[in-house]
Amino acid sequence: MTLISLLLVIALERLTTKSNIWRSETYMLPYLDFLRSKGWLYTTNAWQIYLAVAMPTLVMWWIFLNLESSLLTLVLNLVVLFIAVGCPHIRAKFKGYLQASNRGDFAARDLYAEELKFIPANGISFGQHMVWINFRYYFAIAFWFLILGGTGAVMYLTARLLESQAPDESQRKVAARVMTILDWVPARIAACGFLLVGHFTQGVKSFSSYLFDLTISARDIVTQVAKSSEEVEPDTMDCTEEPCTLLRLAKRNMMLLLAVTAVLTLGGWIN
Repeated sequence: MTLISLLLVIALERLTTKSNIWRSETYMLPYLDFLRSKGWLYTTNAWQIYLAVAMPTLVMWWIFLNLESSLLTLVLNLVVLFIAVGCPHIRAKFKGYLQASNRGDFAARDLYAEELKFIPANGISFGQHMVWINFRYYFAIAFWFLILGGTGAVMYLTARLLESQAPDESQRKVAARVMTILDWVPARIAACGFLLVGHFTQGVKSFSSYLFDLTISARDIVTQVAKSSEEVEPDTMDCTEEPCTLLRLAKRNMMLLLAVTAVLTLGGWIN
């Protein structure tokens, strides 16, 4: 059921436009607003962030635990995964970035990049930034869905929104501690996948230096190994080549994850 759920949801997400009812913000932002109004969110106490992530996760776990029908479990997994995976707003902004670049409207291009929260001072390219977004909204969600089903998808989604909605930098750092834990394993698996679907010999040096480095962030290992694993010809006249090339690498990596899932399903390792 896990493989079927992933294949159906990824296909639907690519082919359809989500209405508000299928967007995660519709359900999670009111939850965060409730916690904020009670003063239970975004303080210096990290345990409150952990608790905020745990509550919807435990509720979803309890719901799945009490479902006695396999069909209902499949349907609920499909619904939860479809809500959790992807982001229509980001896709629309990236499309706007490409269209503005192609028509030579550099002011609009830079505005779209800013809306996508790209900061050149962070030391990564726009393409690497988009690979990181793809990891957060697709690969990591799929990974936790494989591990814990819909419960895992809700857990990761909640933690990601808590970090993105933090009102200031100090509170964002507290929320980021949860993401550091949740991203540690999937980031290294994604990096390993980049080697297999990209240029192995170019990326393996970068990957091996980061693999057991506990101090490096998940973003750094994902973006740096992706850059090392894909050869992008520098083109000052076409600023769309680099992000599109790296996103194609990320899509191949997602296909690799699905292929591995299929093998594990046939072997009886996952349902």
